[in-house]
Amino acid sequence: MRAQLPSRLFALACAGASLVSTPAAAQTHVFTVDADFDTGTLNHVAHNPSNQLQLGPTAVSQTHNVWVDNYIPGWIVRIDSNTGKQTARFDTALQFINGQPTGARPSMEMCNGSNAGNCPRRVAVDTNGDVWIPNAAFGTQGSLSKFSGDIGHCIDRNNNGVIDTSRDANNDGIVNPADPAEYLGPNDECILTTLKVGGVNHIPRAVAVDKKGKVWVGTYNGQTLYRYNPNEPVTLEATVSLPGACPYSMAAGGDYVFVSNRCSGGTKRVHIDTLVVETAPCSSNTYGVVGDPAGGWAWLGGYGEAAIRKADFTKNPPTCTSYAAPAAVTAMTIDLQNNIWASGYGNGQVFKYSPAGVLLGQYATGGAGPHGLSVDFLGNIWSVQDGAPNLVKFSPAGTNLGSFSISATPAYNYTPYLYSDFTGVQIDRIAPYTRVGIWEGTYDGGANAIPWSNVTWNTEPQGAVPTETTLKVSARAADTPAELATAPYAPCQNGTPMVGIKGRYVQVKVDFQGPGYKTPVLADVAAHGPCGNVGEMCCVKDPDCNDSKPCTLDQCPVPGGVCMHSPIPDCCQLDPDCNDSNACTVDTCVSGTCQHAKQAGCCMANQDCDDGLPCTADLCSGLGGTCSNVAINGCCMNDLDCTKGNPCSDSKCPAPGGLCDIKYKAGCCQTDSDCTDTDLCTTDLCDTANNTCSNTQIVGCCNLDNQCYDGNECTTDTCSGPGGICQFVPKAKCCTPTDPEVGQPCDFPVSPNDHPPCAPGHL
Repeated sequence: MRAQLPSRLFALACAGASLVSTPAAAQTHVFTVDADFDTGTLNHVAHNPSNQLQLGPTAVSQTHNVWVDNYIPGWIVRIDSNTGKQTARFDTALQFINGQPTGARPSMEMCNGSNAGNCPRRVAVDTNGDVWIPNAAFGTQGSLSKFSGDIGHCIDRNNNGVIDTSRDANNDGIVNPADPAEYLGPNDECILTTLKVGGVNHIPRAVAVDKKGKVWVGTYNGQTLYRYNPNEPVTLEATVSLPGACPYSMAAGGDYVFVSNRCSGGTKRVHIDTLVVETAPCSSNTYGVVGDPAGGWAWLGGYGEAAIRKADFTKNPPTCTSYAAPAAVTAMTIDLQNNIWASGYGNGQVFKYSPAGVLLGQYATGGAGPHGLSVDFLGNIWSVQDGAPNLVKFSPAGTNLGSFSISATPAYNYTPYLYSDFTGVQIDRIAPYTRVGIWEGTYDGGANAIPWSNVTWNTEPQGAVPTETTLKVSARAADTPAELATAPYAPCQNGTPMVGIKGRYVQVKVDFQGPGYKTPVLADVAAHGPCGNVGEMCCVKDPDCNDSKPCTLDQCPVPGGVCMHSPIPDCCQLDPDCNDSNACTVDTCVSGTCQHAKQAGCCMANQDCDDGLPCTADLCSGLGGTCSNVAINGCCMNDLDCTKGNPCSDSKCPAPGGLCDIKYKAGCCQTDSDCTDTDLCTTDLCDTANNTCSNTQIVGCCNLDNQCYDGNECTTDTCSGPGGICQFVPKAKCCTPTDPEVGQPCDFPVSPNDHPPCAPGHL
């Protein structure tokens, strides 16, 4: 292809370039590293580890909430783990939903431990950031409530167009239950539901969320576990009876939930699908529990003795091992480094253990009766103090980062009481992935109407689609971004030819889906154009056809077509390149462009001799010859060319370049000769003043004998010849009435003057 386009083509090329934003250099594009994927749209997917995509983090992992109950007045308090400020205060149950009773106790009915109050116990946070709380309701009907961790999940029950919910209206860090702007009680629209659990006085205390998002509640007196589907409306799916066991706390791990049992029968592990129950021989002194994310073991607090216990279900049979603690232990948690933390209820400290059960440190809370214990997403440890209603925050190294109140006024008992995952970190470790995600990537192929061949993905070994996950790929194409946005997607099969996906821009969409605890992995995805190998026999764009010849215009007629190389007119390198086979031009190459200088007077064909005159015959003498322009006889441009100034001409020119139609005016003359009438006995004259003829008879002139009749029967009348004179020869012995001589011819009738014996006309 020539290095420099002709000016007209160059202008078009420049105009087109302004419409292309970094057109593609090849007909196949692979998305495989972070920079590639980041050119697309990532929706709930992430490249972690790098250079691949998988389902992104859960909603709860992006929160910074700590949830703490006040079991006497029946509240749950939400605290910002970054600032320590209270952000909301909710009733832990709704007595009515849409006018229908739920079985729960009234709002702010104080828990007395026998027959009044909802008496909230534990807290479990799910992967959406929503919160589940069992209400023990001692002596009455227990319940389970769900709270929204995101205002987008709340319900506009009064249809006023806004979500009415608790907040820190004056931004003082305290949500005051006496302030209707901050505490809405049963009218709070972020309390999502309340439902009965078990029977009267069954005392639901334990709660956990498993890796599939199912909610488990254990009733202390009812000795039963209940599994609920969390989707609205929340429904009971399964029950597990634990005769003789008293579920006190629960935690999830792997395919199991672990149950801390305050009665006989040991620590339980229940399979979340098969509901099979296993037992580890831990004593009835266990309190709080935290599970191994993989489900192999659980750590439990030893409330009745200064110890922590490890229930190991990887052993056959399961075992229970005690590790000494500085004081009686209630709650347990695991930090982000897999160290074990315990609440030292007996001495106002928290204890840190290695995964092997080695005591690493003990840290004063500055309060009394540490109950709850959890870790936030920054790795900080939160200790809930029962004796003084507050929370204490520790760094992973054990540094006390401060105390944060959950109180508002001294009018209420703000006693917190919980032994569970109240931040969502533990469920996030079990099910760290969001359940659905989408990635979309767009590629500019650089030419309209590219018939995209196929899409391939996961050609690299890192790609994976584990069981219970899916990776669905679809594609669409169009010639403009606006058309692309409305084009329908078509599903793709890996490497299988596509039909009808045509356009300059191709967009690939990958839908990720998983159960939360597994994720599909996209290592790479590629959109392939129509050519296996781009080149002479298959091209996508004009540059694919470059033949390195300066005097050809290299073009790809259609994407997927065969290259064309058209000679560029008048392109040259040497003078011989410019030979136009015309003997009448001097052919030279000047600056890469042919010049064809004409030789004056030279012609190759008759048309070279055209003088622009219709009434000449333009003739070339031969190849490289000379021109002649011969007038065409009778050819005219107008009527004057036909009359030629003759006043007697009535000739017309039918059209410029036509032949004259010759006609003359009757009786018109210019000379006497124009008046000749073939009569020799006339004098023919032309009156040149008015161009008219006169033909005057010559007296005595004749052309024929009959023109000489003199009326005399006794003469023989003859003409001497054309243009001659009449001759009248008397007849002998002829008589007439006027000449009645005897013996002459007589007229008839006989004249009285005739002398007999003359008879008329007779001798």
